[in-house]
Amino acid sequence: MNLFIHGRLGHFLMNEAGADGGDAGGGAAAETGAAGDQQVAGGSADTILGGQQQQQAGEQGADANNQPGEDQSKADDQASKPVVPEKYTFDNLPDGYKLDETAASEWSGAFKELGFTQDQVNKLVEMDAKRQQGMVQAYQQQMQQHRQQQLGEWLGELKADAEFGGAKFESNVAVAQKALGEFGTPELSKYLAETGLGSHPEVVRLFHRIGHQLAEGQLSRSGAGPAKEITIVDAFR
Repeated sequence: MNLFIHGRLGHFLMNEAGADGGDAGGGAAAETGAAGDQQVAGGSADTILGGQQQQQAGEQGADANNQPGEDQSKADDQASKPVVPEKYTFDNLPDGYKLDETAASEWSGAFKELGFTQDQVNKLVEMDAKRQQGMVQAYQQQMQQHRQQQLGEWLGELKADAEFGGAKFESNVAVAQKALGEFGTPELSKYLAETGLGSHPEVVRLFHRIGHQLAEGQLSRSGAGPAKEITIVDAFR
């Protein structure tokens, strides 16, 4: 083979190899780069979609989990909410406790506005009854103490009286009691004892004078007696 042909053949082979090698390398790189881009793009696309799907699935799961809890919470709130009746009843009132219709109507309006249940109203009525009972007992005790103090003062006045008291006190009391038995009634005696007026100095002196005149024959229940007889009205003057 001459040198010209050998040179041309070598140049041709080198161009062919270079062209094939460049195409092969460039194609492989392009393919590799395209595949890499597709893989990255695909991976990114999967990750984003997968993240959204996972987030949406998590939110749906949370909603699914929270929805029954919220319903249960609402149900519990409704169950625990006090039941306010349309009308309160005041049937079982404590002994001695009075509540008229006007007061019951006024109280019911206030109780309903405050949202009280029937049980709460019953407890309030019971507490108010105890309060009133305590006030009545305190008042009665105070009155009893005042009564005892007053009776003691009246007794001391009678005993200190120059005409009625002293050594003649017991006998004068007996005369007054006899007059009450003669002219009074059981109802009068009961009234004087309950009110304490049976120890009032003026009441005791009155019956003492009646008894004294009765003992001297100046006063008679039958109307028959000596000329100096006087009526019960005159004796009270």
